[in-house]
Amino acid sequence: MSEKKVPKATLQRYPVYLKALRKLHADGINRIMSRELADYVSIESTTIRRDFSFLGNLGKQGYGYNVEDLISIFSNQLG
Repeated sequence: MSEKKVPKATLQRYPVYLKALRKLHADGINRIMSRELADYVSIESTTIRRDFSFLGNLGKQGYGYNVEDLISIFSNQLG
C-alpha cells in the first residue's frame, strides 16, 4: 500500500467495492470504468478514483480497471 494514510471512510467503502467486483466478475465483466462502477455501487466516480488511489496506480485513463486485479488487491487489503 502507498505511504498515504487511508481515511476510515475509504476503508469502510472497500468491502462495498469488493462485493460489487466479485458480482461483476461472476457476470463475466473483466474490465470496468470508474463511472460504470459508480453507477453499480451508487458512489461518485471521483470518490472511487480517490479511494483507489490509496492502493497505487490501478487503472488507465480511458481504459478502466481490470476487475480480477481489483478483486485480488481488495481481498489482500481486507485480509
